[in-house]
Amino acid sequence: TTPSSSSSSSSRSSRGSNGNNNNSRGRGSASHIGSGTVSSGVISGALLGLSSISGWKASAAEDVMYGLRKAVENSPPDTWRIRDITKAFKGLGYLEDSGEVRRIVVELARRIEGSPEFLDGFGIATIMHGIRNLRDCAEVRYLFRALSSCILQSSKQSLSSARSSGKTKNQLQLSAVGIGHFYYGLQRIGESSPELEELLRVAEEVLLDDTSPRSGSRTEYLTSQEVGCAFYGLQSLPGDSPGVIRAADLLIDKVLWDTEPLTEQAISNTLYGLQNVIRFLPNSSLLRLLRSITCAVQAFPSPSFS
Repeated sequence: TTPSSSSSSSSRSSRGSNGNNNNSRGRGSASHIGSGTVSSGVISGALLGLSSISGWKASAAEDVMYGLRKAVENSPPDTWRIRDITKAFKGLGYLEDSGEVRRIVVELARRIEGSPEFLDGFGIATIMHGIRNLRDCAEVRYLFRALSSCILQSSKQSLSSARSSGKTKNQLQLSAVGIGHFYYGLQRIGESSPELEELLRVAEEVLLDDTSPRSGSRTEYLTSQEVGCAFYGLQSLPGDSPGVIRAADLLIDKVLWDTEPLTEQAISNTLYGLQNVIRFLPNSSLLRLLRSITCAVQAFPSPSFS
């Protein structure tokens, strides 16, 4: 089942003109955008264009968002390229949480499900980064479900392709930036759910597989900024969630092995992000984290007093 958007259409159709010429023109333009079939490239380009207006509230452009959502709805799901889906999510990341943004998210999730293309680590990280302003809701849970299914399917395709080509690289493996973006996108979710738990489990098994330098396969290290972003994304999630505890423990392990020396800002973001989960972490994980932070602090330049 998918979240319904019928309430939006019925409430919108009941609105009359309030005498504002600008608003009337906006509604007319939106109706034109959503009245026919528009290519996924055009729609995703329009959504990406929203990223140039940092902090723009979706409520201030309700009619534009309504038109874009109708355009997505009217486009056949199997015509969307993965690059267009990721481009659209990149634009959504600059909008505040709203009903129209959520409805666009669930429509894009359907396009993820309907795409015959391979979804790689870069695309997954970009999609997650694009929901960083959204809270837990039926539409976000639908996206989590779609992503988990697509990741598992893409993993099978990747393994099959690797075997036939003789290559062993995991194409779904998140890059250092991707790890930061993936978890950073969760910063406002606020609640755990079966869908989120499953996505975190799949991420641990597939996206972060074979990334430890101890295995000799890791070729890049997380910067302190990426570490801070990843931990910061956990800030609103319940600390007793099994998936969140595993994610925090895994990230702590990466601080020990995969990271350049932490900066003051990275330490601040890390501790802030762990505020809910820290009391549920194993003592061994806490000791490892404190050791890393202590070493980083000791490496800071000594303050000079004049």
